[in-house]
Amino acid sequence: MRAFVAINLSPETRSFLAAHSDRLKAAGMKLAWVPPEQMHITLKFFGELSDENATHVSQSLAAIAAAVPAFALTIGGIGTFPAAGRVNVVWIGVQASSELSGLHGQCDELLSKFGSPPEDRPFAPHLSLGRNKDHSASRNIRTVLADYVAGEPCVGRVEGMTLYESILERTGPTHRVISRHTFAG
Repeated sequence: MRAFVAINLSPETRSFLAAHSDRLKAAGMKLAWVPPEQMHITLKFFGELSDENATHVSQSLAAIAAAVPAFALTIGGIGTFPAAGRVNVVWIGVQASSELSGLHGQCDELLSKFGSPPEDRPFAPHLSLGRNKDHSASRNIRTVLADYVAGEPCVGRVEGMTLYESILERTGPTHRVISRHTFAG
């Protein structure tokens, strides 16, 4: 199975993200929009993971979560991947707090023994709002974003993480929960 571990988002954070998506749609941006209920902050993407390893990963995540207190997460700002040229993804930024970076590091280190080596690139937390399927629209996307005022950031509480299976379908990926892990408090 294709699997990844992600931060759970609060309902307030999902509403904040949905409002930005709605404003960008109204401004004429045409993307394959990520439904708010599927938005997440990926901590670790495994690629293919056997059922047996998924069980071990879930147990490891439970141990990590038991030692991590809940924390605040600040979300704001908007950008694209890549930053120049053709637009592939439009995202909302996530402040890389010490808590979030520490959690990512713990997941990266502990879970590398299950066949997912540590990342070579720096952790760049973000929330994908949508994917651009029509690269000829890149200029329009950049024009809309140049005039876009993102407003005040959102501060939400992070209380856990989830191990998901990513199922690829013609209409886009769907995410099935394998296990949920609530932080210590």
